[in-house]
Amino acid sequence: TMSVAATNYVWEQSPAEGADRLVLLALADFADEMGNCFGSWGKLSQKTRLARATVARSLGRLQKSGQLKMIEKGHRKLAGDGAEATIWQIPGVAEMGLTMRPVSERDSSGIRMRPQL
Repeated sequence: TMSVAATNYVWEQSPAEGADRLVLLALADFADEMGNCFGSWGKLSQKTRLARATVARSLGRLQKSGQLKMIEKGHRKLAGDGAEATIWQIPGVAEMGLTMRPVSERDSSGIRMRPQL
């Protein structure tokens, strides 16, 4: 399931740039409302249109910077295509979801939401 909270978190809070940002956004598409997500090399490479080596380097940088946490490695059932998928967590997504609140200003789409600072 796609998480609007995870995607918003990456757009609004993540300092990641370039390929790292693209990989994090791809994972956010797979995330639940707590920021837990999974992705196989193949799925991430296909979704981002990046080479597997580039995806691997991005995942490493994201982990090192604390923007991505590996929860469990190598789940075949999750990927659905026989590939191994790693379970990741995007830290901060759950906290951001809990602090979302209506903003008094309205735009053409109705009530806007933003993180409470």
